[in-house]
Amino acid sequence: MPASEGKISIMRRSSWCGFLYTRLSFTILSMSFVAVGRFNTSASAISPIDLPPSETSIFRTSQESRLSPTVRNLAVNRLFTFRPVYVIGFKSDLLDNVRLNTAFFYTEYEELQIQAFGPTPGCVEDQTTELLECFGRFQTFNAGDAEAKGVELELTWVPVENLTLSGFYSFLDAEFTDTIVPNSAYPVQTGNEMIHAPRNKYSINAEYVLPVPGGGQLAALLSYRYTDDQRGELEPYSIQPSFDLFDARLAWNSPNDTLEIAVWGKNLLDEEYVTHLYAIGGEVVSVFGDPQMYGVSLTYRYQ
Repeated sequence: MPASEGKISIMRRSSWCGFLYTRLSFTILSMSFVAVGRFNTSASAISPIDLPPSETSIFRTSQESRLSPTVRNLAVNRLFTFRPVYVIGFKSDLLDNVRLNTAFFYTEYEELQIQAFGPTPGCVEDQTTELLECFGRFQTFNAGDAEAKGVELELTWVPVENLTLSGFYSFLDAEFTDTIVPNSAYPVQTGNEMIHAPRNKYSINAEYVLPVPGGGQLAALLSYRYTDDQRGELEPYSIQPSFDLFDARLAWNSPNDTLEIAVWGKNLLDEEYVTHLYAIGGEVVSVFGDPQMYGVSLTYRYQ
């Protein structure tokens, strides 16, 4: 039975992650179908497909945990499809202290669902028209097809004892191939980049773990991450700018790992960055990410 955990935090938001790879293999990671629903334009609702219980998950094969995170995010956030997702990659120990993971992926999306704000298609404003009918409303359409391909690299290097350097890089080429959004001011999206699909993303992390006399250990973590600019909405002027963030964390863990005390800082350079855009009436409304933050966390794990 896993240990339960209690945690007291003085913070607005605190999370961190790392990764470690321990085996050498070359594997075709997956050929999977990504589908759970199809949009019914006449009912303004998402109608579930009648699939057997074993086939109702987003990724139907047993390889789900090894699929590319980029492919998973595209599928879960925006896309419904019956086309296969192809992922091929390898996990390797290149040297005693170097580990490399690589994944190449390609998929085609069919009957892509897109939500857009605009007048109802064919709306003619007259005395019988509802007040906001021709002004616009949010509607979801099966707008057409798209494809995405790219590569992901994950590297872990232990140059000296107690120091671990790690990094991640993702290249994504995602494009609308045959896509028309009826109520948009820019209905023809064929040939354009998909929205919420940054071309480049990468991160670099450095962690140093130092045993403490008398028991326990100190762990210091520095991290940097970058996200490329991307289309925020269908309008060509709705571009979400690129941004990069620096974070840091210093934690002490007790000898039996039941107690952790950590001090941390996020967005240390106080970068102003946009997490989401809305385009309404020819204007762009931006939602900004968290400013510079710092705090203290106390975690106790019950044995």
